[in-house]
Amino acid sequence: MVNLFWFYYSWFRDNKQSEIIKIRLTNEARQKAANRLRLYALQHMKKWQKQHLEYRLQAIKEYQSKIKNPYFVSGLVIYWGEGDKKLKNGIVRVSNIDYKMLKIFILFLNKTCLIPLEKIKIWLLLYNDLDKKQCIKYWSKNLDIPKNQFYKPTYIKGREKGKKLSYGVCTVQVCNRELKEKIIKWIDLYSSKLIQAGIV
Repeated sequence: MVNLFWFYYSWFRDNKQSEIIKIRLTNEARQKAANRLRLYALQHMKKWQKQHLEYRLQAIKEYQSKIKNPYFVSGLVIYWGEGDKKLKNGIVRVSNIDYKMLKIFILFLNKTCLIPLEKIKIWLLLYNDLDKKQCIKYWSKNLDIPKNQFYKPTYIKGREKGKKLSYGVCTVQVCNRELKEKIIKWIDLYSSKLIQAGIV
């Protein structure tokens, strides 16, 4: 009976100890995995910081050859005033109700930034009473962008009864972090030159 008691006592004691060891090893493995993830994230961040710096340096090199092109200057001014400045989203986009302005911006993207027309997407913000097909037709015709490059429009309720936009607000956009880095740098270079030229 005594031997049987010590057998069960030893078994439960060893089992409890093994459970403690198991928990400790699990915690150590989790900590190591977390450390590896942090190291990977840090390396990934440094890699992209270096890549973004290279984009801006390339923009500086390209600036002098592009600044003589009127589409380039017009595109920069349009983006300076109307464009999305958040670098993290990597989206180059301009919103407006004037198709001529947006057409010039498309020419800037295509002619000076060498973005293929099929990479350019269109998104419309429409009031509830506007006809989607008519609006898409209007913008497609005036921007020379095929209808299959349009995203699904978003509808909003108009607050002003007497004055509504006939064809909504149009957004021209391209997903391209490299180009966005360059445009922001070009705007910085262009604005600095203008300021310096105005100093007497």
